[in-house]
Amino acid sequence: MKKSRILAVVMSVLMMISMLPVTVFAAEEPATELSGELKIKGAAALDVTLSADYTKVKPEGLTDEDVTFLWERKVSESDKDPLVELSKEKTYKVTAEDIGYKIVLTVTGIEEKGVTGELKVTSKEVTETIPEEELAEEENQEIISEEVQEEIPAEETEEQIPEEEVLEQDQFEEISEEVQEEIPSDSDVNEAVIEEILVNEEVYNADAEEEELTETVEPGTEDTENAEEELMPLGESIPEESLTYSAEVYTADGSGILDFGIAASDAVGDVEYQTVTVKNTGTGTLHFESISPEHFMVQDITEPLESDGEISLWIVPREGIAAGTYQDTITYTSEEGAEVSFQAVLTVQEQEDTASEENVSEADPIEESLIIENISEELNMEEEPDIDGQAEEPVSDPDNSGENTEPDDTGNGDGEETEVSVSVSPDLLDFGTVTEGYETAPEAQTVVITNTGSTEITLVQPVSENDYYVIDALSQATLAPGENAEFTIQPTIGLGANSYSDVLSIVSDKDEALGDVTVSFKVTQAENHLLTITPDSLDFGTVEEGYETAPKAQTVTVTNAGNVKETLGQPVSDRFEISELSSYELEPGASCTFTVQPKLNLTDSFTEEISVPNDAGTSVSFFASIAVAAKKDTPVKLVEIQKPGDISGLDNGTEKTAEAFGLPSTVVIKTSSGEMKAKVAWDVKGCSYDPASTAAQTFSVKGTVSLPEGVTNPDNISLVTAVKVTVNAYEASVVSAEDNQITGITPNGQYTTKSTISFTAVGAGMDNKSPRKGDIRYLPFSWSVINTNTWTSAPYAASFGMGRSGEYTLTVTFNRQKYDGSNWVNTGEQDIRKVAFSVVQAADPTVTPTPGANQRSAVQTGDDTPILPLVVILIAAVICIAGILVYRKKKK
Repeated sequence: MKKSRILAVVMSVLMMISMLPVTVFAAEEPATELSGELKIKGAAALDVTLSADYTKVKPEGLTDEDVTFLWERKVSESDKDPLVELSKEKTYKVTAEDIGYKIVLTVTGIEEKGVTGELKVTSKEVTETIPEEELAEEENQEIISEEVQEEIPAEETEEQIPEEEVLEQDQFEEISEEVQEEIPSDSDVNEAVIEEILVNEEVYNADAEEEELTETVEPGTEDTENAEEELMPLGESIPEESLTYSAEVYTADGSGILDFGIAASDAVGDVEYQTVTVKNTGTGTLHFESISPEHFMVQDITEPLESDGEISLWIVPREGIAAGTYQDTITYTSEEGAEVSFQAVLTVQEQEDTASEENVSEADPIEESLIIENISEELNMEEEPDIDGQAEEPVSDPDNSGENTEPDDTGNGDGEETEVSVSVSPDLLDFGTVTEGYETAPEAQTVVITNTGSTEITLVQPVSENDYYVIDALSQATLAPGENAEFTIQPTIGLGANSYSDVLSIVSDKDEALGDVTVSFKVTQAENHLLTITPDSLDFGTVEEGYETAPKAQTVTVTNAGNVKETLGQPVSDRFEISELSSYELEPGASCTFTVQPKLNLTDSFTEEISVPNDAGTSVSFFASIAVAAKKDTPVKLVEIQKPGDISGLDNGTEKTAEAFGLPSTVVIKTSSGEMKAKVAWDVKGCSYDPASTAAQTFSVKGTVSLPEGVTNPDNISLVTAVKVTVNAYEASVVSAEDNQITGITPNGQYTTKSTISFTAVGAGMDNKSPRKGDIRYLPFSWSVINTNTWTSAPYAASFGMGRSGEYTLTVTFNRQKYDGSNWVNTGEQDIRKVAFSVVQAADPTVTPTPGANQRSAVQTGDDTPILPLVVILIAAVICIAGILVYRKKKK
């Protein structure tokens, strides 16, 4: 026996020596790159000191000594904007300047410490005080930590063990057994040592361990599960594999069936809803999927259902389902695979009154959404906790008499039905017909609504969905039985040609349809008398005096381009033969034709305007001209050149061209053979007109006449003519300051502390791209909310955000400028525009603080062997040696 103990001691010493290369002489490991999730320890609030949290960062055991720090302030939501550097210390204390912004922490590995790469994390928006929910979580965390600390027994060290205290034989065997369980399977040397020790000791007594386990459970407690939890290592949670996912559903009567009874097809919507209760009977949280049964509307489970949690859900038949018997199985399924099912039963019978098939239709999605909203609101009211904190149970019928003891809408407890109905008079309004462009709307008409039911009702203000009608406010909204309410309706002014009809719905504040008012109104097109003629001039050329054959006749077409029927008259002329019109009555878009031909024996040249009359008092005309030349043996001489008429009223800045001035291309000359037309060339460049001048100008434009072929000028009459032209002075463009605008921001709008508010200043007259002397405009100059900012050039826009909630005003200043002919010059006057808005604190999701690692890292090496088990074995070996020595001494 003594030899065996000596051998055990020797083997233990050898084991310790064999471990030295693993822990001391291992080669240094290459640098490890940072990875995982970096967090900030501490709430983002004023005067709170922040630090780095490496709980989820790899490599494990990372400390502040292994990295460098950079604390920065994020002043904009845009990632392109630069950050403001705050500190490079290990910690950072939040200041008042940080309020409303976020703090960014960047840690970078120190390669000399065996760490490379960097990690970055952004805090919540900094607030003045720590949010209550975060403060509560921190307090709970401290309480839990204190409780855990109290439960952890102080570990006894070798120094605390009195020299006279020795290990009993069963304690020694227990320690040996624990060492055996912790030895890695791949450690042959260590296993051999322990095996040698165990060979020389008695077998481990399992009853002793069971006794010790029993002693850890408080007297009177036999809950094995609680005992296991107490023995579980501190901080170790239930493994995810051990979570269970299950649920159960309960109906009010415990049958698992919701019986909605029998309902007429037109009264399915009146069937009362019923409820079921779903309970999470597993240990894991359930996340249920949305469902939509065919014949029933159900309430979805939208929030996660925690373990032992339960929720009450409503179920109601869908409106508009056909007659028949329905036994639907309704199943709620969670993403984790848990399912609960129950049956819903309903019998729908055909309604006896089938006078109108239009009433039988599929349920309106809008009505269904209203039903769901009303049921949800009703359930919320029913589930309000009573004084004891429990949801009040709906009043039931204890003796199953079938009578409903819940109060009705009128507050009566006897369940007496109430009737809701109104009469609308008149229910059909016709505002007649007016002509397009009307300036006065037809006279308003009054609609009277009478409460003909047995209960008080509240009406919703009727509206015109298409804005065709103006509706005045109700004379009163709440009507007792027998009371009246009135409102007036009148068509809107300025409607185009069309027929306008609308149906106004009379509804209560409970979305009950009470009646309709049908209104109609027609706008006809205004009469437009418009005739066009093609061509608008006929030139029959030149004939020789005494001609016996007239020039060929030419055709003229008249078209009705208006919107009313036209009746035409026959055109007449002394010098031209005009045929009868092909039609004297023209519908809109129709045309007629006639021919025109010069008469014989005309002796002079002339141009005649010929009119085509109509019964509306308007007419359309065309010009017909012919030149009669003297016989070849008789010379034609110039007698006179008629001076063209003066031209006036031209806009300032008119181009300097004959076309822009409206100068004629020909003038009328008188000859010995009659009047003729002669071409004229105008000397526009030589006139004194200055198109750049803004003043009024009057000047003459000279022109030289070219005589037609065969016309002589034996009397040397001057061929120079002139036209007097007048151009008006420039009227400066003067805009009003009232036209200055601030766009992009909503007046009295509400934003959050995370909103980016953008706006644009639009100055009146800023769209004047070709200014003239005297023009006025308003140039956006500056803007301010808290600080004042100025613009130096377009675009006149800006964006900003507010870090604190409150009421604010955006102010924009515009400079009034006048154009001096070459530049815009400030007049010294300014216009100020303001827009008020408010900012509220943005809501952030709650983040549970994570305790930081309080560990120091060991030197990183290239050896992957786990160190902790080896250290445990080493300690166990030392204890074994001490135990052997003590045992031997005691035995002696």
